[in-house]
Amino acid sequence: MKINRLASVIMRGTLLMDPRFAVGMMPMAARFLNGEKVSFFDDDASDEAKDPIANTYCISPEGNLVASKRSDSGNLYQDAPVGSIMIINIEGTIFKDDYCGAPGTDTMSQWVKEAVYSDNIAAVILKINSGGGSVEGTGEFAQTVKWADAIKPMIAFTDGLCASAAYWIASACRMIFASYLTVEIGSIGTAIKFIDNREAMKMYGYKEIYINADPSVDKNQDYYKALDGDYGPIKVQILNPTNDVFLLVVRENRDGRLVETSVKEGDITRIEPLSGKVYLAKKAIEIGLIDEISDFDSVCQYTMDLVQAPSTSKSQKTINMLNVFGKFSKLNALAGKAAGSVTAADVEGINEQIAAANVPDVTLVLDSELQGLQEKAAATEGSVSAADHKIATDKITKLEADLKIEKTAKEAAEQKVADLSGEPADEPTGGKKTGSDTIPCTSIEEDIFYSEADAEFAQILANQVQLPK
Repeated sequence: MKINRLASVIMRGTLLMDPRFAVGMMPMAARFLNGEKVSFFDDDASDEAKDPIANTYCISPEGNLVASKRSDSGNLYQDAPVGSIMIINIEGTIFKDDYCGAPGTDTMSQWVKEAVYSDNIAAVILKINSGGGSVEGTGEFAQTVKWADAIKPMIAFTDGLCASAAYWIASACRMIFASYLTVEIGSIGTAIKFIDNREAMKMYGYKEIYINADPSVDKNQDYYKALDGDYGPIKVQILNPTNDVFLLVVRENRDGRLVETSVKEGDITRIEPLSGKVYLAKKAIEIGLIDEISDFDSVCQYTMDLVQAPSTSKSQKTINMLNVFGKFSKLNALAGKAAGSVTAADVEGINEQIAAANVPDVTLVLDSELQGLQEKAAATEGSVSAADHKIATDKITKLEADLKIEKTAKEAAEQKVADLSGEPADEPTGGKKTGSDTIPCTSIEEDIFYSEADAEFAQILANQVQLPK
């Protein structure tokens, strides 16, 4: 990493860093900015140990450690057995670029991508002990981790401190483990810190002169106003918008697990755990910041079982297919949930996202609902086939239509009968007649005759459709 690049990040970069961690780094940063030789690592460490690639290694399915090294083919994991778990150490201050041998987020993103595209790597564990770092590069790396988790399991493990920028990255993983009760997690917030060295420069005879071009009335004014005690502009323009993104990402990544609480003290209302506090592991589990407390060996075994279990693999392929589009946060939030804790509301929310994304022929149901349907199907198995059910349904539909037609015909016939058998007018409508005015009716005894009206009435009755009783 170029010296001026690191100096710029330290001097003016917006930080996602636990304050205690930042205070501990200040003396070293001050010496660095004064031009002194500074080592961020053990000076006795070998050059090989300071190589960024030394921050990643693999665990084979048999539990053996395999060192990562760049092969002639360029594949970092060429020598790892198929089914291995890749381990990436994230330690110290997180920067975008490499510095003094420590891998930056750009380098770690490349490692994660190589693991995803490697046939030898089945999963990745991020082993974290960091109080955070710069905003620059953190969001992009976390996004890469989330993308990778849609393809291969990404697991976070912390054995010391996982705060601020480090937690942003960890939250993108499928599961977050802490090694012990005293591990610290959180510090979800954004801050900026810089040094006002103007008085010191005056002591050495220096006077700073700063001039903006006429159209550049706002250039760096938030910085200089903050030096003079006006923090409003830098909060509005930089800190608050950055923090909003941080909180949004954490909420999305831990959706369904994060427990938020509004706490009011005087005129200040804060939303825990998103207000910048740090929590010990047990409390972090209660409020959904992490998932479990477990030692590293057990986490490795959990990850190995996760990638080797056929049922998990099959369901994960379905999740991967959907999550690769980055549109199914509610589905991704179910990863790691305890059995039986998934509710009908969770499933409904996922199905809404699936429908919104126009994914055809995909609907999620709870196991309990599926079991109920299967039991119902088993209870009626053999009684009605699908073909018989369709025939019966079609028959009912036809009967309903026929019934409607028959009812109409009956009503018309009854109306005509009423018209023909009403009160007599000038011409008689009933009684026995002779000559051409008589019409034989073969449906009754041959020696009985009726008028034309009676004959027509008889014909209507003969043609009337009989409705089923």
